[in-house]
Amino acid sequence: PSPQLVSLLHGKLNTLIGKSSGYIENLPEDVKRRIHGLNYYQSEHAKLEAKFQEEILALEKKYLKLYQPYYEKRSKVVRGECEPTEEEIATGASLYELEKSEREKEKQAQEGDPTIEKNKDVQGDPTTDESKEVKGIIEDSCKGIPEFWLTAMKNLVTISDNITERDEEALKHLNDIRISYLENPGFQLEFEFEENKFFSNTLLVKTYYYQEEPGYGGDY
Repeated sequence: PSPQLVSLLHGKLNTLIGKSSGYIENLPEDVKRRIHGLNYYQSEHAKLEAKFQEEILALEKKYLKLYQPYYEKRSKVVRGECEPTEEEIATGASLYELEKSEREKEKQAQEGDPTIEKNKDVQGDPTTDESKEVKGIIEDSCKGIPEFWLTAMKNLVTISDNITERDEEALKHLNDIRISYLENPGFQLEFEFEENKFFSNTLLVKTYYYQEEPGYGGDY
């Protein structure tokens, strides 16, 4: 079973063990003693889980500092404040072609015929309807990468379904998303917008606090 399922079962077991429903009280004494033993095991498991989450948080903070230079470069490119170097562009283009080739192979495998090429020209043809739509939005001489964050979020399955048409209009003006950790267990998300008609403030901040004990799903 997955770690999430195991954690869920452990958490549920813990609540059942501590719950007085008359069931445990009516069990034979030997069985009750075994259940008390399980309760001890669960308490020790909870201590390890808390330590595990603390170490994950420490790693997240460590790597956020390592990620930061790339986040800052990305932000400047998206805003149009700087351009990537020729080396960065060449490497990125190679990665894009590799990913594109992998997607095409995966699609052909799913269709069950590796010789299928009917979509090959369409995917790379700038005259397709989708490409025409994008070209109509983004001009050749545009600054930075227009609607970068809106496009990124619409391609993120976990949140795309929650984005409404009204949200899209506001998110077109989103310049950057940043995360920072709090002294107490928790973090802040900062959403920085260019001036727009939707918000009087260009910086919106959402604060999250971690719960003291891991939840049943292993989250904290």
